[in-house]
Amino acid sequence: MKKTALILLVFSFNIVAEEGYERHENHRRSYEGGYRGERHGDGDDWILPAIVGGVILGGAAYGYSRPPAPPPPTYYYPPTPVYQQAPPIYPAVPYGYHQQSVFDPNCNCYKYALVPN
Repeated sequence: MKKTALILLVFSFNIVAEEGYERHENHRRSYEGGYRGERHGDGDDWILPAIVGGVILGGAAYGYSRPPAPPPPTYYYPPTPVYQQAPPIYPAVPYGYHQQSVFDPNCNCYKYALVPN
């Protein structure tokens, strides 16, 4: 696709320049007596199309010669961890016993103890 567009631009530039050159030659010949008829300006009709075509061709060549833009960076955000507190595990009380809060004089605190029924 790029090559096709570039070739079309080059050919259009060439056609415009040739047409201006032919008008210039016709104008020159009319002064020399080779052609009779109306005279065209001063014969510089080909300069402006040649400059415009050159600018367009230069812009297209510059645009096609640049490397393509890099893709935007992708960011990965890991999901935030969800912390759940584990439910407390109470040991099963064996048959014939029950738990009772008992004062322990060594640590000056209360502790649970298994006491027979």
